[in-house]
Amino acid sequence: MMNNTRIRCFLAFDLSEDVKNYIRSVIEKNQKRFPRARWVASDKLHVTLQFFPALPSSQIDQVKLILSELCSQFQVFDCILNEIGVFPSWN
Repeated sequence: MMNNTRIRCFLAFDLSEDVKNYIRSVIEKNQKRFPRARWVASDKLHVTLQFFPALPSSQIDQVKLILSELCSQFQVFDCILNEIGVFPSWN
């Protein structure tokens, strides 16, 4: 019998410790300013590239393999954080 459990997943990349430390400092500076905000735990900081629909658990290993092969074709790159936003809105 096949497992029909569906799993919500996404493609993301991790951040360097320097970047995570910088983001932690931004969070610490703004926690009192926005006390009702739910801040991301520092061990979960990442950049999400793509959300996928809920995939059948039987396809997860296949998706991992395809993404691993695809991602190995890209080199490390630099990026600049120039704006901070909130999800789903500032309200």
